[in-house]
Amino acid sequence: MSETDLSRSIRLALTTLGIWVIRVQAGIHRVRGGTLHCAEPGTPDLCLPGLGWLEVKAQGGALEASQVAWHQRATREGVNVAVVRSVSEAVQVVREWKAERGVDKVAG
Repeated sequence: MSETDLSRSIRLALTTLGIWVIRVQAGIHRVRGGTLHCAEPGTPDLCLPGLGWLEVKAQGGALEASQVAWHQRATREGVNVAVVRSVSEAVQVVREWKAERGVDKVAG
């Protein structure tokens, strides 16, 4: 499964469970007429407001240097960030984050 397909599946599963998920586009992209500046390089793929950030990687996919640096900085600042490689792993991470915060459990 591609990272795009996996991200789509994770977003669907989490929103079905009532989790607010925002897909984030990072980096600088060439567009007709110039460039589009999105989130800073290394920003994870999915923002879960109030919980943390998920970096979606296909099986065997490696983090880029900018992603490693972003994750390290987030961790130093007390921000939850995780790399997930499956829908079940994403759901488990969210369950753990919600439990740490003492928030209602995720259904399912």
